[in-house]
Amino acid sequence: MPGPEIHIDRVRFDLRGISPDIARDAVASLGPALGAALAARTAKLPVAKGTSLGPVAAPALHVPAGADAATLRAALADQLATAIARQISAASAPPTSTR
Repeated sequence: MPGPEIHIDRVRFDLRGISPDIARDAVASLGPALGAALAARTAKLPVAKGTSLGPVAAPALHVPAGADAATLRAALADQLATAIARQISAASAPPTSTR
């Protein structure tokens, strides 16, 4: 069973300290890596069609000095997919009682 359909309007990364060439190569093919990471994390999450998560923020990412584009791409995809899955889980959780 495939995971939920996810549409991402915009992604913004602050890649200070990363070589422009490596950053460009990493994000140029981020889509497939992010798709695979999302599929692994969201396949069993119950999401109602049309659920909007709003902005998703991920914590600062620390990559090893000298990381290549593939390492950076995998780290970005992993971190973004984890943040999205966490937000999907929070949005799908039943409301808590405030008695």
